[in-house]
Amino acid sequence: MSKLVLMSAIVKGKDVLDTHIFDGLKVCVLDDDTDQLAIVSGLLTQWGAKVRLFEAAPDAIEFLDGNNADLIISDVMMPDVDGWSFFSALRKLPKHQQTPVVFLTCLLDATEEPLFNDPGDLCKTLAKPLRVAQLVAAVVELQSGLN
Repeated sequence: MSKLVLMSAIVKGKDVLDTHIFDGLKVCVLDDDTDQLAIVSGLLTQWGAKVRLFEAAPDAIEFLDGNNADLIISDVMMPDVDGWSFFSALRKLPKHQQTPVVFLTCLLDATEEPLFNDPGDLCKTLAKPLRVAQLVAAVVELQSGLN
């Protein structure tokens, strides 16, 4: 089962574990691990986001081709189509050339995260296990980069 490191974080003066800081944010979450989907979905829903879950990249791309999303959270290591290939396909969709993406991966540790973050591409890469404070900070940073 996936591990979740619970950390309280203050964002915009609010404790993220007790507030709906992402009210109405439309988020697509892509991961072949159903435990990870449940964890991320549970957190985002608790924070007020509207969440759509996908276990395979082709299903997510098909949905996103006809629908909007404010944020996408994707695993990197998945069977058939990995997260990097998903990202390439996503950026080819006119609606999603500027949609922020958070990648979650066990391929690196937290000290390597900055090496894989590209503000120009509106994407952040976070190491697993998922750390609540870092996820919130990444989402807030990516969303503020759109304004």
